[in-house]
Amino acid sequence: MAHSGLGLVYVRRQKYAEAISELEQSIKIDPTPDPVNFYLLGLSNQRASHFEDAAAAFTKCGAIPGAMQQTCQKGAEEAKKLASTQLSAPK
Repeated sequence: MAHSGLGLVYVRRQKYAEAISELEQSIKIDPTPDPVNFYLLGLSNQRASHFEDAAAAFTKCGAIPGAMQQTCQKGAEEAKKLASTQLSAPK
């Protein structure tokens, strides 16, 4: 929960590299990751111009049934379009 909370704080402060690190930790150690964490990870990667990683995170979120599913599926589509039309930033 701590990594998830820190990730959210970093997203709100627009510190996307830090958010990505915290959210990846949160997802890695949680046996049943929260779809919101995948969504925030996708959003952070997209804002950091890591479009392929964003698409992967949104796709994982979109595969989890629930309220976030449609939003994440749309995010995955958008990130895939960006990946095909724009250069990704180096990690």
